Amino acid sequence: MVSLKSTSFLLRRSLSVGFILCLLLVASCKKTNTSSNPNPVIIDPVVKTVDLRDTLANYAKLAYYWNANIPASFNPHSYSSTDGFYGETIAIRGFSSLDPTTGNNLDRFSFVLTEAQYQQEFVGGSSAGYGMYFRFDRNGIYRIRYAAHASQAYAQGVRRGWEVDSINGIVPSNDTTFLHKVSTALGGNTVRIAFKDPNGNKHPLLLNSASIVDDEVITTKVIDTAGKKIGYMVYNTFLPLASSTSMHPGLDSAFKGLAAKGITDLIIDLRYNSGGYVEIVQEMANALVPASNQGKVLFTEKFNSQLSVYNTSTLVDKNNAKNPPAVNPNSVTFIVSEGTASASELIINSLLPYFSNVKLIGVTKGRAVSTNTAGKPFGFFNEPFPSAMHQYEAFLINDETKNALGQDNYTAGFLPDVQVYDGVEYDWGNLKEDGFAEAIHYLVTGTLSFSGNNALSIGNGKSSMGLILNDDILIRNKVSGIFHKNSLKKFRTGNSN
Repeated sequence: MVSLKSTSFLLRRSLSVGFILCLLLVASCKKTNTSSNPNPVIIDPVVKTVDLRDTLANYAKLAYYWNANIPASFNPHSYSSTDGFYGETIAIRGFSSLDPTTGNNLDRFSFVLTEAQYQQEFVGGSSAGYGMYFRFDRNGIYRIRYAAHASQAYAQGVRRGWEVDSINGIVPSNDTTFLHKVSTALGGNTVRIAFKDPNGNKHPLLLNSASIVDDEVITTKVIDTAGKKIGYMVYNTFLPLASSTSMHPGLDSAFKGLAAKGITDLIIDLRYNSGGYVEIVQEMANALVPASNQGKVLFTEKFNSQLSVYNTSTLVDKNNAKNPPAVNPNSVTFIVSEGTASASELIINSLLPYFSNVKLIGVTKGRAVSTNTAGKPFGFFNEPFPSAMHQYEAFLINDETKNALGQDNYTAGFLPDVQVYDGVEYDWGNLKEDGFAEAIHYLVTGTLSFSGNNALSIGNGKSSMGLILNDDILIRNKVSGIFHKNSLKKFRTGNSN
């Protein structure tokens, strides 16, 4: 199976996600409620119906963020019952408000999964494939842009930046025919790939498809220069490992190591991070925000008028036992791309009120291309249906997030302060890699190498949603976004945790 990791959503052991074309590419993120609410009304959001198209429509009329826009005349029977609710979901998205910047519907993210897809992606935390993503570099050379630590390729030495000479004998060429052929080859149970390492040595490998878990943290590094200790962390996903007792073991280990080295500044690389759980965003922020802000608002969540009792404010809690070790840097700089989505955008937005010098270093496939982040200040729960024996999981946007300043003005994506190449020619943390080098340059000199906007703003409306990029082979399906805690169980049981 092949798919591109580049959508977005927030999950609350609910999620936030996005789709890419007809491939599942979503992002999710989770949230913990730290404010007290009135006793929730016990309601069942899904009304059992014989036709599941009616069930999805009933759920949308109750819990969809823009439910007031759904007309009484909406007829779910106008859409196929055999397409995984794709047509009906697209129709529901069409009731979302329009972005004043782009004129497009704000909801590009709601979707429905089969129960098997949900269990694999969100419960099992793995996907079938080879654990690699590819990209053409600025000179047209096909390279590995990411190899998961759990992959066979990584175990045999393959790293980001290695060249790909051929896949099942197919020589790379930047055209649609090549991409289709390679997509087919990577959909099989085995594949032969001829790699070339940075020293020019060739490595022909026979690889087997397997169930592979992405890395939470790909790498960390500390650069001691100009009187600063600059920490670097590539944070790859806000989705937890299924087998772990902690929701973020990689983050715990990374922050522990960075704190022990006394870093003064932090670079968080989110270029390929499409989202995850809100709770992880909250706990990461707790470890970064200065202690003097204890009890202040990190972000708020607003639901539709029928569910306004669940509107919440998540507060800075430096004493939360689930927090990773505190780092408390003087500054935070982010490396982002069009694949940076949802939970990744939420951590950026949440930190803006607490750091005066946040900068976004954008990496793109071409320096002439200005690329925003995905643009998703929304979250959702997963709603299983039918209620008795789950066949599907619905992810319809349920809420909108804002930071302590009431800002959520990135529905068209954050426009980075500067754009540079995604330096796929180099491994993570290499000072020749464009994104990392630009972040270090800024922190050392206080200036950006290339002219940029020098301010976060609503961007130019570009988004990765709905696009298949012609230089990315989609290796596997991956849901991404912002999820919420305990799904909509909260609405049914009154559980506010």
